[in-house]
Amino acid sequence: FAVLRDPALKGPEHRAERQAFVRDALDATIDFTEVSRRALGAAWAARTPAERQEFVGVFGDFLKRSYLGRIDLYNDEKLIYNGESVEGDLATVSTTLEWQDGDRMALGFKMKRDTGERWKVYDVSMDAVSLVDSYRAQFSSVLRRDSFDALVTRVKNLGTGPK
Repeated sequence: FAVLRDPALKGPEHRAERQAFVRDALDATIDFTEVSRRALGAAWAARTPAERQEFVGVFGDFLKRSYLGRIDLYNDEKLIYNGESVEGDLATVSTTLEWQDGDRMALGFKMKRDTGERWKVYDVSMDAVSLVDSYRAQFSSVLRRDSFDALVTRVKNLGTGPK
């Protein structure tokens, strides 16, 4: 939010710079391997290390594109910290996103401590709907009907079509 609020980075002429800052923040805060593992669910175990690595890259790129495509919609919303719970190496951070018109949405961030003692996000819930659970349901459906390669191709193509 600090980057998005910075007056020096406002305007279409600073879009690439804003996106670079946000991309770096996403890379530093999200555990894309854990997100991918949980989104694939049981199918993760059947994948080779090379397939897992490919999926993490493809799914991570999709998630970043999705988020970066929305940052221009930011309009001074507030993120309100509500609390946290920690159990060992897992934590949940509860927040509320508040728009200028007073509308609110509950956001929960599930986090995991990595080996370097840094906390990273592996799931986000919006009004109690888990992003990872939603993708797992979609990916499972594709894998029941088609191949892992077809799933990878679909994820690669998500969000890359005409705008």
